[in-house]
Amino acid sequence: MQHGRKTSIYVSDDFLRKIGVVENGKKKISKAISLVLERYSFLVRTEQNHILISRLFSEKEWELMRAVCSGVEWEPAEIICDGVLRRVKKALDIEFEVMKVDRKALTEKLEKLNLNQQFALVEEIELFWEKIYAETEGAKNA
Repeated sequence: MQHGRKTSIYVSDDFLRKIGVVENGKKKISKAISLVLERYSFLVRTEQNHILISRLFSEKEWELMRAVCSGVEWEPAEIICDGVLRRVKKALDIEFEVMKVDRKALTEKLEKLNLNQQFALVEEIELFWEKIYAETEGAKNA
């Protein structure tokens, strides 16, 4: 059995039911949550690899998506569904002009993504901003 870092989190009873934890059942909370996280991570990594390796988006398209999604809190998870697409559609024409991105082409690519790919896209965008935050905080503390 593999052990990891012990942590405390709060989860709703509704969430526990969704992941198959029932009172006095065989599946324990910690194991159930670990399993969900592992499975989610696997799905996201698989789709991220697909998106990145296939070079589905140009670097300019990535820049635009990161910019229009800056500061977005992707909670609850349901807002991820077509969330990047909605942000791109609402972006100003000047943003596309400055970044030299074809709005129609980017919109068409985003419309073709399945839900797992949309989650992977959001995770990739969040990872970008998390790295920027960590670098900024590291510079402040240096």
